[in-house]
Amino acid sequence: MSAKDKTKKDVRIFLSYASEDKNRAAEVISQLAQRPNLHVFTADEMSAGENWQSRIKKELSASDFFLVLLSPTSIQSKWVQFELGVAWGLNKFIIPIVTSHDLVNKIPVELAGLHILEMEHLKKPDAISEIMDLYEKAAA
Repeated sequence: MSAKDKTKKDVRIFLSYASEDKNRAAEVISQLAQRPNLHVFTADEMSAGENWQSRIKKELSASDFFLVLLSPTSIQSKWVQFELGVAWGLNKFIIPIVTSHDLVNKIPVELAGLHILEMEHLKKPDAISEIMDLYEKAAA
C-alpha cells in the first residue's frame, strides 16, 4: 500500500486522558478533526451501564494507534494507567502528548524511545501531519 493510499484509509485513534484534562483533550480532538479520515475514540463515548474494561480493550484492539495526554493529573489516574498498560501490552503505536516534559519519567510504562509531543506543539499548523507521518512510518 502506498503512502497516498494510507492517507485515504480511515485511521482509528484511541485518546486517553484524565477527566480533569477534558479541555486539553478537546484541543487535541479539535486538531485531529482537521483530518477527515481520523476517528478518535475517548471514554466519553461509553455509557454508564457499559462494561468499561471490556469496551476499552475492544476499542484499543481496534485502534491503529494510541495517544495519551499526560498531565500531573493523568499520571495519577488509574484509568489512564490502565489504558496505557493495555495499549503497551497490545504493542500499539503510542504517542504521549505531555503538558510538561518532566512528566515522562513519572510513568510506570517504559516510554523511552517514543516520540513525545509537547501540548504546545499541537498548536502548530503541521502538528497533525507530523503525528500521521510518525504513525505511517511505524506502520510501514
